[in-house]
Amino acid sequence: MQEKYNEKLSKIKDVCAQYFSKYEKHLLHQAEMVKALEQRQENWVNTLIKPQEVNQARLFSVDTRIKEGELTRLKDLQFMRDTFKKLIYAMEQQ
Repeated sequence: MQEKYNEKLSKIKDVCAQYFSKYEKHLLHQAEMVKALEQRQENWVNTLIKPQEVNQARLFSVDTRIKEGELTRLKDLQFMRDTFKKLIYAMEQQ
């Protein structure tokens, strides 16, 4: 009876060992798939997202320069207007 028990126990151990071996292989395969997906996502981010961020930064820079240029031109125009007003007033006083 002990021999039958040992034989059945040995078979159960073999079945469990095979199951866990297959399960471990399956987990390793899943881990490889996850790593591949993460790498694809990183490549996608580097290919699509980062260039868009750079382009947005460039557009912001250009927009800022344009606004600064407009403000400078407005200040120059106001200065010229004030200068002409003072010149006209000085000429009228003489």
